[in-house]
Order: sequence, then C-alpha cells, then structure tokens
Amino acid sequence: PYTTLFRSGRRAQREAATSASASVGAPATWAPTSTLATSIPGATLNGDAPASTRVHLAVMLKPQNAAAEQAALKAIYQAGSPTYHHFLTPAEWEADYAPSTAQVSEVTSYLSQQGFTGLSVQGDRLLITATGTVRDAQTAFNVAIGKYTMPNGRPLQPGRKSVL
Repeated sequence: PYTTLFRSGRRAQREAATSASASVGAPATWAPTSTLATSIPGATLNGDAPASTRVHLAVMLKPQNAAAEQAALKAIYQAGSPTYHHFLTPAEWEADYAPSTAQVSEVTSYLSQQGFTGLSVQGDRLLITATGTVRDAQTAFNVAIGKYTMPNGRPLQPGRKSVL
C-alpha cells in the first residue's frame, strides 16, 4: 500500500551498491547518468519496498548532436538566417538528432537482460518504458527503493492515481 520512491543519500547508495554487486553491468561505453526520482517534502520513509513489487519506469535518452540542434533551433528563429522559419519535419529531426537505433537497441537489450518486460520505444526514440520489479530496478540502476507515507498521512498505492 505504499508508493515506491528512489531513496537518496549515502546510506541508500551503499545499500544499492551492496545489493547490485552481483548484477550484470551496463556496457562500458555508457556514460554516467543520474536518477531523477520523485521528491516530496515531508514524505516519511517506512522501510524498504518489497523486492517483488511491480514498477513501471521510463528511461530518457539524450538527443545526439545537442550543440548542432541548439544552433539550428536558434537559426530557425533568427531573421536573415538561411533557415529562418524553415522548420524541421519530425523525420528530419529524427535523422539529425534522435538517439540512434543502435543506442536504443543497446538500452532495450540491457533492460530485457535485467528482467524488464513490456518494453516500448517512443517514436522519436527518446523514451523507453518498461515494467519490472523493485529488485530488477535496484539491480539495473544501482539504487535503493523505499516505501513512503505522504505528508497528509496517506500511503500512495502503486498503479493508482493518488491525491497528495
């Protein structure tokens, strides 16, 4: 009956590192990332989330050629530019800036190897969604996940909309 949120801080990092030590590692070519999880002031940690609890997650990939994308965007809105008001089609944006199909394949393969199912890739290849367990997420992302009570005293229930 509690929402699972990523725990932060040194204790959580130590616990996650210990529990993930036997996991399949991410490819060495991957860049370090950060976990952006919900942070609700006043929420109370009630312990570890049960390992078998189902979680739904989204992995956001970075666009390629970010500097070129920003320059092109600026030029589109700069009077006198050869590309002034020449907007890109979705297909043009994907060809120039979307993560490559190889990058998406690497991430989806990793998630699948870690036990995630229901993998779905958004059309622009920036977002990959998946379903797994708390155990899968802790292992795959080297995080600790806890269960919390909200400031109003209500626990959030996974899979349901809750009023905060």
